[in-house]
Amino acid sequence: MSRRCPWCCSTKIDMTESFDGPVSRRQGQFSTPEKRVEPNLFWVEVGPAVVEREPPSDAAAPELGAQLAKLQARLRTGNGRWTGGETMTEPSTDAHGGRSVWHLGCAVMRELLSTVLPAVLFALFINVYVAEAAMVKDGPSMQPNLYVGYRVMTEKVSYCFREPRRGDVVVVRAPGHEVGLIKRVVAVPGETVALRGGHVLIDGVPVEEPQISFFGGGDTPAQVVPEGHVYIVGDNRPNSRDSRAIGPVPEDWITGRAIFIYWPLEAAGLVP
Repeated sequence: MSRRCPWCCSTKIDMTESFDGPVSRRQGQFSTPEKRVEPNLFWVEVGPAVVEREPPSDAAAPELGAQLAKLQARLRTGNGRWTGGETMTEPSTDAHGGRSVWHLGCAVMRELLSTVLPAVLFALFINVYVAEAAMVKDGPSMQPNLYVGYRVMTEKVSYCFREPRRGDVVVVRAPGHEVGLIKRVVAVPGETVALRGGHVLIDGVPVEEPQISFFGGGDTPAQVVPEGHVYIVGDNRPNSRDSRAIGPVPEDWITGRAIFIYWPLEAAGLVP
């Protein structure tokens, strides 16, 4: 009975029927030295080493033959390598399972386009059309409700459905100016507004402003707020540059309505 050696595909091994005599003989060549072995074991010569293995069963012969045929074909074409086990493994061309650097770069770009880009576009959409963060950078004009360094969240949706109202705290930015103003709306289009000692009068009637603590400042004559404009004043009436100096401002200059203070944490809450 002869079989192919699992380590050398091109050499046939002549297996003796008895395990008491010479173990293997390379066909057409000289015989190996005799070696006594225990029953149920056989010895095969592989190069300079002799390996002891269990004899294969007859039921496994077809499967063994198929594996040896694949092994021989791969060794002839140079596409396989012996890994010390019973099966062959294909050599990977790189650490990414055969994918080239180009394929890896394409995979990364696809991941970026499918996850990061939508997130960035969504954030831009929110910032432009829905809400925007603003910070009080300079001046005491909104004290004691807003101090320098306070960060507030402004929303932009409500003015798509309604006009600004008296009492709204708004961020106003003139065209061509990077720095805006944060002030309180005290009069809307069509109203006649005047200030006396820091108190607001609408059509000659004083307006209650419980959120204001600092009154004073110069008086202003009564004037009608034009259509499409609002009259804005700071909460710190003696220390504010507002419509008393620049006049009513166009509603188009309003970039958002301040609704929530989120920094510092101890002052977090709705804007008064």
